[in-house]
Formats: sequence, structure tokens, C-alpha cells
Amino acid sequence: MPTTAPYSYVDYGLTGDLVSPQTSGTFNSVPLEIINTTDVYVIRTVGATKTTLGSSDFTVTESGSTLNIQITNPSSLDAGDIIRIGRTTEIGNKTRSFTDGSVLKASDLNEQNNQLLFAVQETTDGGIGSLPIDTDGKFDAGGKVIKNLATGTGTDDSVSKGYVDGLQLYGTAATIPQAWSFTTAAGDIPGGTTNRAYTLTDPVPNSSSDELYIIEVDGVVQTPDTYTVTETTGTYTLTLTGASTTVDNGVSVSVRNFGVSRNVFEQPMKAASGSTPSFTIQRLGSQSANLQEWVDEASTPNVLASVNIDGDASFVDVAASANATVGGTLGVTGATTLTGGIAGNLNILTGALQVGGTSTLQIRQVVKATRSTSTTTINSDKRSHFAGIDITIQPTSSTSRLFFFGVHNIPADTGNGAPEEGRPLGLGIILNSGASDRAAGVIVPSDERTVADNYVKLDGTSSYIHWTSTVMVDA
Repeated sequence: MPTTAPYSYVDYGLTGDLVSPQTSGTFNSVPLEIINTTDVYVIRTVGATKTTLGSSDFTVTESGSTLNIQITNPSSLDAGDIIRIGRTTEIGNKTRSFTDGSVLKASDLNEQNNQLLFAVQETTDGGIGSLPIDTDGKFDAGGKVIKNLATGTGTDDSVSKGYVDGLQLYGTAATIPQAWSFTTAAGDIPGGTTNRAYTLTDPVPNSSSDELYIIEVDGVVQTPDTYTVTETTGTYTLTLTGASTTVDNGVSVSVRNFGVSRNVFEQPMKAASGSTPSFTIQRLGSQSANLQEWVDEASTPNVLASVNIDGDASFVDVAASANATVGGTLGVTGATTLTGGIAGNLNILTGALQVGGTSTLQIRQVVKATRSTSTTTINSDKRSHFAGIDITIQPTSSTSRLFFFGVHNIPADTGNGAPEEGRPLGLGIILNSGASDRAAGVIVPSDERTVADNYVKLDGTSSYIHWTSTVMVDA
């Protein structure tokens, strides 16, 4: 008989070491004591499959105190099989009954004591009141549910299904169910309503979803269309709709919440791998509402920022501490303040460029002059004319204004070798309606242009070509 646990069974082949004649099903001198051969059971484990052999699949023989087992089905075993030979003593009836005046024999007393001893050993080994240890060294619940698990804290602790579901759905464990109770009173009725309202505190609810609450009024479960649970700046309120006229004062109200944190995500959200995004929101094919919205804490939330179904983003304020790149059109409906410079072209498509709220001239085009290769010699009377700078401009409207800016770096010489004091040079502008007119020498008719000082009036409106020039005189 074993003197240490396990007391009621023996395992063979735990390390894949079944040898002959065990591989032929023969197990002699099994170190177990039994009362009846029918108390013996045999379990064969192959990999993850465990099979309890029937009474016709093996034979049990005793030779004195020696117990021998012969497995007949299957006819042979593999070296990697695990065989458990155990004992389950009959405890439904006493093996011996004594009467007054009877002869007390040692064998009867021993068998009676063995029934008690074996039952206690099998209770210990079989885990009645605890989980039994299987042939693989693991506890076996026998297909039964294990309940009342505490919240796991260590990496090897067992946890409940609710905890695992919480991890799968929300990235954190679901909290325990929550409960509140109230008694209806006159003070429950907000002014000007027919409702009854209760503030849910201690504990603070995990969500405001009506479907997650079970409300009982005087023991009657309410349907979600008879109450609402709302949250405003962290305060949760249960409102029983129309209850001031249907529920008397002094009635018990029971509130339960399933306790799942459906509106809180564990932070931060981490990507599954370095090549996947940390957070993805997928658009529905029939979606028309925004893909994403950020709102404030108001009972009717105000949208602070959003991304529509096409990926266009809208923000109340944008503060960029680094570079901001816009590949398409940047639309700004309010004022824009630029503290740095603008690198590249500033193209105002519509509207006007304003300074202090007043519209300025809109710069539509900047055109660089092209020079001809001809050379003009200034004659000695100082009243020379030369040409050769051509500019082609296509105004964007009939009210466009053209501004010419240039600097003449021309020395004025009196002809005697001494420099003469410089004076501004005049500007003569020949206007052609197009390239063909310019080639043919056809100019804009005089009634469509006038010259006053250094302005050339293009037409009857107040649109001008303006010119400034400076003469640089050699010292």
C-alpha cells in the first residue's frame, strides 16, 4: 500500500517509459490494496485523449496480497501511452455488519476499517471537495464550471470568463456588476415634469447605455423605453419616464448595471506589429455621417473636430508647432495670422487680400520683361529714344491695373567727358492688342488710351499702367 499520495491509484508511462510486458498490457504487482476486484478501474491516455476502459477490457487477479492487471483491449500499448490503474471503493453499503454476540474476526475488522480508509484516500486523491489531478499532472474539473474566481493579479492566476471577454472587447477587464436602490418620494420629481429622476453615485456607473441596465420598480422589471440613463459632465442620472403619475411615493426602485465599460478604452492603443496602424476606423459602404467626431461634455455634445467619410478634416482651432503641408486647397473662413514668411507662391483665387480689414490690390500676375538683342546709342543732344523691352500680359479682368517697376542704371554724359547730373528718364509705352498687332505695328487707338504724367490710361475706367524710374549717374 502506498504510504504517500496518491494513495488510490498508480500511473505508468508518465515519461513515455512503458516497457515489456507493460506494452503487452501486463501490469503485475500493482501496489494497491482493494476490497473487491470490481473496485478497480483503468484509464488509458494517448496524447490529449483520455479513455476509461470498460470492465470487459481488462482482468483483475489477486495472488495473496499481490494485484495483477491484464489489459485485453487494446491488445498492445505504445511506449508513450499513460496507464492509470486506480481503485474506487464501494461506500454505498457497509462491507461488514456486526451483531451482538457474534464472533469478531480480525479479517472482518480489517476489511471494515479498509473500507473507511480506502474511501478517505480516494476522497483525497479524487478531489471530492477539491479538483483531482489528472495523469498529466493538471487539475481536472470534470467538465464542470469553476465559479467564484477572485480577480487575478499575477501572470499565472486563473481569471473568469467575464475578465477575458472584457479584454477581448475593450482591451481591459470588465468591472463587476453595479447596483443602486432608491425609494420614491416627492423630491424625486423635477419641476415641470411628470418624471422621477435619481442620481447614480457610489459607484459611478460604467456606461450610460440603457440596454445595460435592469430597472425594477416595486419588483416589476421595466423595459428600456420607460427609462433613460444620461451622463452630463460625469454625473449619471436615471429618469423614470412619466413615473410621477404612475408610481406612488414609498415604492422601492432597484437599479443594476451589467458593469461592462463599453465607453472607455484602455490607453494607449498599441499596434499589433510595426507594420500595422494602432487604431483603424473603417467606413461603411452606406455611411453618410462623419467617419469620426470629437465632442465636448455637454448633454447635447458640440462637435469640436471631425473627419468626414471622404477624409476631410474640420477643426475649431489648429495649432501646428512644426511644418504643415497642404497638397490641395487650404480653405480658411476666419482670420489667419502668419508670424513667419511665405516660401513659394501666394495665389489668391477668390476674395481679396486685406490689411486691417481693408481690401488691397490683388496681385494676379508677375511677368518678367524680355529684352531684345538690339543696341541703342544715345546721341549727343541728350534727347534719345530707344526700345527693346517687350512685356506680354493678359489681364484677368477689364478693371485690372498694371504696375511697372524698373530702375535705369544709365550714366548721363554731356559729351565732354564729365558726368552730368542725373535726371529721371521718361517712359514711352506702345500698347498693342496682341502679338499680331505688335508685329504689324498696330497700336491701341488714341481714344482708348491717354497719357498723363507717367500714367497710361488704358480705357475709360480708372485703370492705369504706372511707371517709376531712377537714373544712376557715374561719379
